[in-house]
Amino acid sequence: MNGEREKFEQFKRDCRSLKYLTKELIEINEKLEDLAYKMQGVSGISTSDLRYENAMYKDNRLELMEKEEELLNLKKEYASRINRVNRILSQIDPSMMMVITDLYINKKPSEIVAAQYGMTKPTMYSRMKEALNGFI
Repeated sequence: MNGEREKFEQFKRDCRSLKYLTKELIEINEKLEDLAYKMQGVSGISTSDLRYENAMYKDNRLELMEKEEELLNLKKEYASRINRVNRILSQIDPSMMMVITDLYINKKPSEIVAAQYGMTKPTMYSRMKEALNGFI
């Protein structure tokens, strides 16, 4: 029973953080694109005058590759959490999917969501648990 409750609580946390995870995924993609340019040696167009001096060249490709690997792992973790929530929501009853979406993703108050769908709060929570049973 404790394991099922913990899985349900984790699912609720993942639903609540879905918008945050999506924004973070977009930022990670931008950072990865930035790193790809840096690893190719492209840093941007300089509008300053040409310089003919021989500056010390620092090769930081290994550091950039480590940063890329770190970002790719984070991207994989976030994408997997987002996909898990979407997969579960797509498999349950559409009315319960709307309740869960309003309650946890859109963060509407539980009293309003229960009234909107014609249920009491305890009924709403028990139906959610029933709908999610077997998927989480």
